[in-house]
Amino acid sequence: MKRWTIRIAAFLTIVFTVPSFSISLEEGGDPAFTGKKIDIVMDNADIRKVLLLFGECAGINMVIKGDVKRKITIKLKSVPWDQAFFLLLDIFNLKAEYINDVLIIGKNR
Repeated sequence: MKRWTIRIAAFLTIVFTVPSFSISLEEGGDPAFTGKKIDIVMDNADIRKVLLLFGECAGINMVIKGDVKRKITIKLKSVPWDQAFFLLLDIFNLKAEYINDVLIIGKNR
């Protein structure tokens, strides 16, 4: 029962605090994350479900390729949601690219 509580809390935190997806570049070329700050705690969660949760909350059409399969334990406090999203892509060596209005996520080869 505790796992569901954590997942529901994480879902509600993201749903009610993530209105949009945007990243701008600062002078040095580093990304400036503009998403609302979130708290998220998940234990041994499927990375696909976590990524889809970010996409759903941000209103992004998303497809995750079948080669993306990992478990993740994550605890972040007061982190811009878009920074958390790209952090996951980086840690798991994933790439994201838009094709028309759909974000495709797969392994970075």
